[in-house]
Amino acid sequence: MNFRYLSCLCFFLLFENSLFAVRNIEELGDFYSAVNKDLVIAHFYKLDKEVRKDKVLYEQYKQQTAVFKAAEKMESALLFIKVNLSEKTFKNLELELNIKSYPTFMLFSYGQVIAIANNLKPIDVTAKNVQTFIRNHFSKEITAKLKFIEEERQRAEIERENEPNVYFYTGYGVGPWWRDPYYYPGYWGPSYYGYWHGGHRGGHHRGGHYRGGRRR
Repeated sequence: MNFRYLSCLCFFLLFENSLFAVRNIEELGDFYSAVNKDLVIAHFYKLDKEVRKDKVLYEQYKQQTAVFKAAEKMESALLFIKVNLSEKTFKNLELELNIKSYPTFMLFSYGQVIAIANNLKPIDVTAKNVQTFIRNHFSKEITAKLKFIEEERQRAEIERENEPNVYFYTGYGVGPWWRDPYYYPGYWGPSYYGYWHGGHRGGHHRGGHYRGGRRR
């Protein structure tokens, strides 16, 4: 297998979720498409005119947004999405997901709701607690995904070291000039993360199967 293909594969696998950082979902179809990926965390909130006018509520919203961005940097294997349920396009989604408090965080895998964190106090919404929530339910999956990416990275390096380099020169004649294989230095860095403990509420959501989803 060509090492360029392996290199691109490693890059895609590691950054397919985090390439766009926290993804703001604006269409219902985009939401269903996003939650059908392997490892997803969604931040559901309400941001309307009333919230913007209320200084306390608006500050809480900004704090939650900052926390979610910080957590995304800790867990590059996941897709982080945020959904403003005040928008008309998500009119029925609140009922479908049975969301009764804000913020609410949900973990999805291939369209299935894995866990829910809700009824949270502002003091409980921290990047460490979000990461703990993720790790309590996706720890094995994250480890397996990062292990696979690292194995593919190593394979790509071996392919790179063994692939000959061909150069063509013109002069009195035309022909290939072969040089011994050499190595281009590079590094594919996995995300770094730690383990924290923090309060959250998790559980399985009834009827948590969405379009195109499947059971694992």
